[in-house]
Amino acid sequence: MVLHLAVIALLCQTALCQVTAPLHRPSTDIGIEDRYIVKLKQSHTYTELINLCTKASNYATQNNHYIDFEKLFTNAFLGFTGHMDAAMLSLIQTYPEVDYVEQDVEISEFATPGHLDRIDQHEEDLDNNPYTALGDRNAAGVNIYIVDSGVRADHEQFDGNVGFVPDESEKCDFMQGESAPTPLLNYCGHHGTGVAAVVSGKDYGVANHASLWDVRALAACNHPENVNYLSDALHGLDMVIHHGKQPAVVLLAFGTTLHHDSFAFRDVTNYMEGQGYVFVMAAGNGGDACNYLPGSLTASGIVVGYAMTGSPDLGDVVFGGNTGPCVSLFAPGVDVETAGVESTTDTVTMTGSSLAAAAVAGTAALVIAAEYPDDVTNQTPVNPQDIKDSIIGRATENTIYFYKSADGAPDRLVYAGP
Repeated sequence: MVLHLAVIALLCQTALCQVTAPLHRPSTDIGIEDRYIVKLKQSHTYTELINLCTKASNYATQNNHYIDFEKLFTNAFLGFTGHMDAAMLSLIQTYPEVDYVEQDVEISEFATPGHLDRIDQHEEDLDNNPYTALGDRNAAGVNIYIVDSGVRADHEQFDGNVGFVPDESEKCDFMQGESAPTPLLNYCGHHGTGVAAVVSGKDYGVANHASLWDVRALAACNHPENVNYLSDALHGLDMVIHHGKQPAVVLLAFGTTLHHDSFAFRDVTNYMEGQGYVFVMAAGNGGDACNYLPGSLTASGIVVGYAMTGSPDLGDVVFGGNTGPCVSLFAPGVDVETAGVESTTDTVTMTGSSLAAAAVAGTAALVIAAEYPDDVTNQTPVNPQDIKDSIIGRATENTIYFYKSADGAPDRLVYAGP
């Protein structure tokens, strides 16, 4: 017995007894071949993260391997994202500080004022009266983070009420490239500007006077030569935590186009929900929302599908977009008029669950301002589940005609009226 234990102890001093951190790959073929998210165990420190990255970088240089660090995570968890070859991937998995490695995936934006007329009333027939919202449409003091492709802040819809969240993550000499790139607005501002104006634009916004924060995390946007990665969005959320203004709503109008379950996304959003961030997310545009990120992975997030409203024959119709039991409710998302980026007065029409989610993000801001004024005054966080429950409790029910099966989705449309 003593000899047996001695042999085990000897083996455990070699690679034969080395513990390897798990590698999480997507269940479908959407993983980026050499791009990974690395999370450290909770017991480790920022200094240990830097030491690990430096050690890995030195090893790659000395042994003709490849690792390219792009971004550090320092708030929701400690870790990094970047490209690496197979040898470096295997090495990183053997480092005792590493909790897990996750293969990165590509994400897409879900997009393409009758919407205000519909959500300030329970009746299906539009009354064409001026928009009347909870709390006189005033969401002053509530922070709304637009984690997207950029917002044209000088557009007349925003009245100068858009702030920019800078990438203040630590830069180290072993890191290559720049984080949070800022491409031209004609490529990158279209989607972010459109959803931001539905949240809190002067004419198109559900909530006025909220503090909009531009978190420019998605670099590719409409540019055909670039790609958005999940790690880019996660880094954007890390930037939000660092910025940290409360009370806060976070709009995520993007997601994977195929089934994906991300450990890193779950860790980040669950941490942020615990800190009081209210997540509003687009359900997506292709099937069952339970099979798509981000809608299937948060504890208290509000997942929004889109409906066509104002139909003279059918009323509120869901004919496209994701449905299923993971959808919290629906909102107008077809032919929504909003701000464009070609000029400071440009207007465009967009369709998709991104626009529906934006309407609900604005509604969440109104609920916070009206029902939790002390938190607004004291700049303290709210309970995300309370906001979700309030929005669901206020919603218009039994109004939606499902062109296809609802697949368990609720017959529920957002209501922002008084």
